[in-house]
Amino acid sequence: MKKLVILGAILCSLVLNAGEKKPTTFEVLVPTKEGTVDRELKGKEQLELTVASYNIAASRVSSPEETGKAIKAMKADFVALAEVDINTERSGHKDQLAIIAKETKMYPVFGKAIDFEGGEFGPALLSKYPVKKSQNFLLPVPGDGRQHVLIVAEVEIPNFPEPVLFMAVHLDYKEDPAVRIKQIREINNVTIASIKTDFPSIESRIKILAGDFNEVDGTPVMDELYRYWNSVLDKEADNRTWAAINPAIAIDHILTYKGQKWAVEEVIIPNKNKNWNGINWAAVSDHVPVVAKIRLLEQ
Repeated sequence: MKKLVILGAILCSLVLNAGEKKPTTFEVLVPTKEGTVDRELKGKEQLELTVASYNIAASRVSSPEETGKAIKAMKADFVALAEVDINTERSGHKDQLAIIAKETKMYPVFGKAIDFEGGEFGPALLSKYPVKKSQNFLLPVPGDGRQHVLIVAEVEIPNFPEPVLFMAVHLDYKEDPAVRIKQIREINNVTIASIKTDFPSIESRIKILAGDFNEVDGTPVMDELYRYWNSVLDKEADNRTWAAINPAIAIDHILTYKGQKWAVEEVIIPNKNKNWNGINWAAVSDHVPVVAKIRLLEQ
C-alpha cells in the first residue's frame, strides 16, 4: 500500500507540473551611470567634422579608382559607403574597398551583407582616423532574403577626449516601406542599447549615422528614425541624390544623435553643380554624395 501511495503522489505531481508554464527567461539590460557626460563645449573644445554619405555603385558606373579620387575630393573625416563589391565577378574580382582606402588614405571597415558572384557585397565606411573597434549588426531581412547590415565604428580623434561612433547603413530598396521600418527600429535598438553591443554605454555616446536609406523625408519610415536622430539637411533645400544624372529623390542622409547638439555649418549635394571640386559626379556613380560640415556644441 505504501508503494501505491508514493506512486500516486508522483503521478499527481507530474500532472500538476504539466499544466504549469515554464518561467520565461529573458535578459534584463542593466542601466549604467558611466558614458559620455552631458556638457557644453566652448571655443577650441568644439569638434569640427566633415561627414559624407555616398552610394558608389562602382561596379556598374565607373571604377573604384575613380570613386577613390571622388571621395578624396570631399576632404571628409568620415564617409558612409553603399554598394561595395569585394572580389565579385562583376567588379573584375577587385577589392573595391581596399582600392578606395589606398586612394583616399583612409581607414576602411566593411559590412558584409551577402555572398555575391564569388565575392562579397555590402556597405562600408571610411575614417580619416584609426578605427579602435567595429561591429556589424544584421538587420531584418525582406521577403527576397537579401541581408542588410549596420556598421558601427569607434574612432578616437586626436585632441578630443571622447571617442565618436560613426554608423553606416544601406536599407532595403523595395517600394513597400514595411521592411525599412523594421530595419530602422533595429538601428534604434542598437542606438539606445536595447540590444547588446560591443560599445559600453552606447546610449549616451557621441554618434553619427549616415547612408542610403532608400527613403525620403516626411514618411513614417523617417519619422521612426527621428525619434532618436536629427537630420543635418535643411528640409527646404534641394536634397535630391538619385539618379545622379537627373536627381529625382532625396534618399541619402546624414544624422546626428539627439543626445548631442551639433551646428550644421554647410551641406553640399552636387546635384546642380555636378562638377563640384573638379569631379564629374554623374559619371562616377548613380548617386551624388551628401557632404556635411558639422560642429559639436554639446556632447
